[in-house]
Amino acid sequence: SLMRLMQGVMYMLGHKHSEVKEWPSCRKLISMHLAKELAIQKVRDKVKKHKFQLSAQAVQGLDPATVAMEAGPGALALLRWLEVMQEVRVEALSGRMDALRCSYAAHNLGPPPATLLEEAA
Repeated sequence: SLMRLMQGVMYMLGHKHSEVKEWPSCRKLISMHLAKELAIQKVRDKVKKHKFQLSAQAVQGLDPATVAMEAGPGALALLRWLEVMQEVRVEALSGRMDALRCSYAAHNLGPPPATLLEEAA
């Protein structure tokens, strides 16, 4: 579970799949500066959509209690950080879609084109 968790974190920090797919290469990315990297990562920073997807896939099904027991409180904090990043993205996308729909409705333009909604996501 620690490997999957660290893969999820590294994806969110912008690392490539090839850099984190194997534990030895992923482990090399873990440094004393990890806490600093997490702290300077802003929720509003543009993270590519597929990085969120890769991160979510990596940690899917991880149980917080199991992570805490197997890897300790630091690992649990990382899992919670990832959850918050994912939740904020979902809420931001939802707000963006609502704003587009509202804007089109206010101008009597009907529903926004599907391609516009896809671009907003």
